[in-house]
Amino acid sequence: MVFEVPKIMAYSLENRIRTPYKGEIFGKNKDYILIGFEGYEDGVAAIISEVPLQLPHITEDEAGKWAGIVVGVKKSPIEFSLAASLAISLARMQDSDVIDDGCRWNKVFKQKPDEFMNAIRAKCKLRDFSEVSDFI
Repeated sequence: MVFEVPKIMAYSLENRIRTPYKGEIFGKNKDYILIGFEGYEDGVAAIISEVPLQLPHITEDEAGKWAGIVVGVKKSPIEFSLAASLAISLARMQDSDVIDDGCRWNKVFKQKPDEFMNAIRAKCKLRDFSEVSDFI
């Protein structure tokens, strides 16, 4: 049973110190924020970058804005859960795919958000976050 869910926060990193994100818009080229729960050090980074079209090396399918999600330094179950949730949410909002370029989650490089979610979903009931890492 969960008694209280901590507030989810977006932070910027200034001189290695996390401060609440004050920007009104996120998603400009080279934006970088940390996402985590208030009161926890665990977090994931979301990085926006724009890849210019450079034929024949970078095609129209590869050019454009990309969101990269990086699991934090702790590699905790909370960070892996946040990273997966963020990847699924962003892909759904953009009508795009989840690309796991390191095949860390499963053996499929590119999947629709729901396919990715079903592939990494725990197939049994878990008691807490610490058990999630066994499935990820």
